[in-house]
Amino acid sequence: MAIVVSHDPPSGEIAVVPLTTYRAGDEKYHSNIVINPHEYGGIVSNITTVKVGHIRSIDKKKRITKLIRPYVSKTLQMKIREAISKSIG
Repeated sequence: MAIVVSHDPPSGEIAVVPLTTYRAGDEKYHSNIVINPHEYGGIVSNITTVKVGHIRSIDKKKRITKLIRPYVSKTLQMKIREAISKSIG
């Protein structure tokens, strides 16, 4: 799973940040955001880590098997933007 952070419709490419299972200590890294299931509109069912440092550009047509459009809160969007800024520099 991933969160789309930008898209380029003409090329079919999208930039995503992956979601992974939380591991103890993930919160120590500035490029990680830990999400609890009850936060941010319940977009996850377990404690999850957003790996902002692993941002990727992928071809939407070839790589996406299922697109779910849950609401990503403004607060989480801001946290992701801040983490991207810190990671990129």
